[in-house]
Amino acid sequence: MVNLTNTAVRGVQLFLNVLTLALAGALVAQQTIGGSPSQVNFALFASIFSMLTLFYTLFAAITDGGNTIILLAVDGLNTLFVFAAATALAAGLGVHSCGNMGYVTTNSITNGNPDVTARCHEAQALCAFLWFLFGLSYVLPTTPLKRLYYRWKALRLPWRKRYFVGMDLDGNTFWEFRQALVAGRPRRIMDFRGGRHTLVNYAEMVVDPQWHQWLRATRLEPPSIEELQADVLRRQVILERARLADERWARGNSVLDRPRESEVERLRASADATAASSGTATATSTAAVATSTADAGVETGAGARQAVRDTTVEEMEARLAVEREAREGGERKGWASGPSEEFQPAAWTPRAKGARAPR
Repeated sequence: MVNLTNTAVRGVQLFLNVLTLALAGALVAQQTIGGSPSQVNFALFASIFSMLTLFYTLFAAITDGGNTIILLAVDGLNTLFVFAAATALAAGLGVHSCGNMGYVTTNSITNGNPDVTARCHEAQALCAFLWFLFGLSYVLPTTPLKRLYYRWKALRLPWRKRYFVGMDLDGNTFWEFRQALVAGRPRRIMDFRGGRHTLVNYAEMVVDPQWHQWLRATRLEPPSIEELQADVLRRQVILERARLADERWARGNSVLDRPRESEVERLRASADATAASSGTATATSTAAVATSTADAGVETGAGARQAVRDTTVEEMEARLAVEREAREGGERKGWASGPSEEFQPAAWTPRAKGARAPR
């Protein structure tokens, strides 16, 4: 994945390189009196060299790779050349105002063109951007130097007691060291990126699950940066899917919500239509049943149907009560009986202390 910090710094370096290259090229092209000064020529060379090497360094920053030795050499040469060009140009220009005609007409850098004031401003701008580029180049080797330092610390030399193992995305480092009491297995620790553990930065100490497994010796190999970045991407995908699911749920209707007026009106209209057509439907179904039973030879009559309709709730409850009493009184025969059906619990009479139970 892309190293955003290193890529952003390289992008700023590219912008400054373009500015210095344009200003140095303009000063050389506008030189009409005599030859171009050596300070300007060297500034142009430093800008071109930095621009050419930036293709490799920018690619290494985007891919978070590249050879550490090559990066150190390239950044070191860029820093040296830019520093020399900025120093030489500043020494040639001096500290003067571009409005001082006596200065701009006698200076070897500014008097190469009839428009000496504009040439003076361009030369001062080139000098300022070269110093900015030098300051940025001084910061850039931090990442390659740190990478080279940790690579050296990862070598398991015989005299070394502590070995570097890896680093997480937050900059915390993980180490192994041997102890005399536990000679068979090295101990594993984490060094917080802030150095000391205090109550202020204690809440910031978040250990990734992969590194936590390694610290607990439940994982043999330490996790790589690519694995940690893939896990972060996986969690982001899960959170995004959960957010989309919540949005879909919020857009839908819940059974706990109060029905809308249109839904209530639709249900009322459906209920009224059913009530209006219930009498005709009942008569039609009754006639159909009567016709089918007559065709089948079943003896039916209006009196039987009327008896079924006249059965009230009180009569049904009375019939159920009679059946319940018959069942409880034992009048229904053929049921299996056992000791448990006639069992009744006896009263409990505790014995006095020390009394013996009767034999």
